[in-house]
Amino acid sequence: MCALVIACAAAVVLGLAAAFLVPLRIADVRVPVCLLIVVLGNPVTVWFAHRVGDFGWGALAPAVAWFSVMLALGTSRSEGDLVLTNDWVSLFTVLLGGASFAFAGFFVVRRAAPLSFPGAARLGDR
Repeated sequence: MCALVIACAAAVVLGLAAAFLVPLRIADVRVPVCLLIVVLGNPVTVWFAHRVGDFGWGALAPAVAWFSVMLALGTSRSEGDLVLTNDWVSLFTVLLGGASFAFAGFFVVRRAAPLSFPGAARLGDR
């Protein structure tokens, strides 16, 4: 259970770091380092929750924590504050972050799930 809490906290930190690095510019050139953070960091949280915590479907809990941060920071407040603005970097941050969680979750759950019926073979067993 402690590994799941640590993985969810890491996903929240990764979400905050990625969201606040979306507008990063160096000399009027966009530097989308947030895309590297979500593509490399999000699967690590899923792997950590599954491997260290030995969870099956619970390994997808970091995705819920990350998406809740993205939802909260992508919604404007009554004052007009908005962290994830309407541009290509924030769009790809959410898109690639979700895709990285989907791929990592697919491989983690696929390896953890038993075969559904006798005689079923994995792709490499033929």
